[in-house]
Amino acid sequence: MKQALIVLAVFIFGVAPLGYCDTQLTLDGNNKVVSLDTGNFQVNVSPPWHKGAYYYTNPDPVGPYGVHVAGKYAYVAADAEHSLTILDISDPENPVLVGEITDAVNLKGAGSVQVAGDYAYVAAYTADALTVVDVSDPHDPQYAGTLTASSVRLLDNPSCVFVSGQHAYVASTGDNAVEIIDISDPTDPSHSGAI
Repeated sequence: MKQALIVLAVFIFGVAPLGYCDTQLTLDGNNKVVSLDTGNFQVNVSPPWHKGAYYYTNPDPVGPYGVHVAGKYAYVAADAEHSLTILDISDPENPVLVGEITDAVNLKGAGSVQVAGDYAYVAAYTADALTVVDVSDPHDPQYAGTLTASSVRLLDNPSCVFVSGQHAYVASTGDNAVEIIDISDPTDPSHSGAI
């Protein structure tokens, strides 16, 4: 439990980075805490002072790197497997794999993930892309669209994604930039600007 409190303190007070992106640890309105470790991740659906840490250590996903909890699902981006895995965490003692999409081109190096509505937005580090996955049916996630790096679009080694409204904000370590992407049509994400 002490370890979970330390991880929570790191996230809240910004004491140390968690991988490339602060979304590596996600809290939702029900006090769900998700943190990553090599080969597994922890889901704590209780306040931090309660004894309740559960681990999912099934072989899938391989190389989990980013996670986002929305409702009863945990969406896990796995860089080693180039995948997005969806777990039903409604029973935290028995998380269940419900769906997965693997794409060695568009999800290559999947690292950070944000879910908004029916779509998951994945920063694919090695693919130099923001890839959109339709997760309206968590049992059958489908590729929806991708925006890749170019001379105008600054997506070289995207490491973190954050979605707000009709835009995705992607931190690209290779370009030392933030790419702003219009996602009003998730099947056709487009360049809005960059900083």
